[in-house]
Amino acid sequence: MAFLGGCSILKPDIKKPKGEHEERGFFDRLFSKQEDDGDERYLVDKATEAYSKGRFIAASENFQKVRDRYPFSPYATLAELKMADCKYFEGLYEEAIQLYQEFEKLHPNNEAVSYVVFQIALCHYKLMNTPDRDIAPTVKLLQTCERFLSKHQDSPYMFQIKRMKEEARERLAQHELVVVAWYLKDDQIAQARKRLKTIVEQYAETNTRKEAEALLATLPADVKVEDSKKDRNILKKYIPFL
Repeated sequence: MAFLGGCSILKPDIKKPKGEHEERGFFDRLFSKQEDDGDERYLVDKATEAYSKGRFIAASENFQKVRDRYPFSPYATLAELKMADCKYFEGLYEEAIQLYQEFEKLHPNNEAVSYVVFQIALCHYKLMNTPDRDIAPTVKLLQTCERFLSKHQDSPYMFQIKRMKEEARERLAQHELVVVAWYLKDDQIAQARKRLKTIVEQYAETNTRKEAEALLATLPADVKVEDSKKDRNILKKYIPFL
């Protein structure tokens, strides 16, 4: 058609009757596939193409059209999952978590659930803060990993889940050490000792446990402010900002 259109400039401009133009225009509009009125498969293909090219906003919009317009279609389930994936790849991790959780709730027996729970864990991992900041994402990551390990033993994501769990526990142990530092800075030796014992007992497999044991050994036996001040130089070896 494009070739014929290009050659038409070499031919005389023969004007067709006005009625014929109007009739052809009517049928063209009637039978042409409009972008917003495309059928189910058309929308799926369009969304998938956008997704494969990294155009996640456009992909999400078209997957949402599939879900909303064809809720009982097999493609609707796929669309729900890919909407969550789009949010993940956009870096909107909290929104992605919400959509993944909604998918898991609506389709608890779907074969993609292990992938969905893995993605939830991955979102929490991306949101995880440094040890001196809010530990809520780290706690949620650990909880999600433990939930995954209890239900999806045969999943190909097991190795990555175990690694994320290890990192989460290490980060929580480091957070405890930060709390210890503030207790020592305020000369609250008893509270510091309690927190250090928590690290040693509850995070035994972490590297932070060794630091906790070394620091615990430097604490004075008696909880006296004057003793703690004398030992401040020793403690600085382990916690420089004291």
